Amino acid sequence: MKICFLSSKSKKSTSLKKQMITKYGNNSVEEAEFFVCLGGDGFMLHSIHNYSIYNKPFYGINCGSVGFLLNKYNNAHLPDNINKAKTLILDPLKTTFENIFGDVTEHISFNEVSFMRATAMAAHLEIKVNGSVILDKLVADGILIATPAGSNAYNLACGGEKIPFNSNKLVLTSINSFAPLRWKGQFLNNIDKLEIKNISAKQYRKVNMFYDFKQKNNLLSCCITTCKEQSAKLLLLDKI
Repeated sequence: MKICFLSSKSKKSTSLKKQMITKYGNNSVEEAEFFVCLGGDGFMLHSIHNYSIYNKPFYGINCGSVGFLLNKYNNAHLPDNINKAKTLILDPLKTTFENIFGDVTEHISFNEVSFMRATAMAAHLEIKVNGSVILDKLVADGILIATPAGSNAYNLACGGEKIPFNSNKLVLTSINSFAPLRWKGQFLNNIDKLEIKNISAKQYRKVNMFYDFKQKNNLLSCCITTCKEQSAKLLLLDKI
């Protein structure tokens, strides 16, 4: 079995990587059949962004804290664990983002996309699903859309619901909604098209977008859809 070991910079991760390479050898990114990622959820997310273009499965070993996207370390034969693991297809979100200056860019995120007010004033957002307005004016600190992989992260901290893997669902969660008062959000199907518009951009109510660990500023509008063309394969032993 050809494995490429990737690790975060933590002492635990780098130490385990050395042990693994001594026992199983190491292959280049191009030659490997599998990526084994040693670190936390953040490192796994970075690895997926960096290496999913190779269309090879990711098997994570938790060397961090939560480890939602990772497997527990055990002394079993690693190739056996990889063969026993079930494959989860991670379909990312593709966001077409337009800023207040008319610049349009596209971005990919595997966890969530969030929109947050960038000033002391609340954000005023129009929300559409499949072309129909579900909220003509959400007054809030912001809103986020999470995949099943990301529903256990910032979404959960904001009071959103967790979604099981392979549920074909997304969750739309408000962040401190004032109007409608305490509106929490709703579930969406992963084939739905979500559109968000900053309806008060001209009144200097700036809104920024955060997608996984990156950021775009000065939102005017955006369209979010599931992007099956850039999916990643995640190997999990006991979480599916």
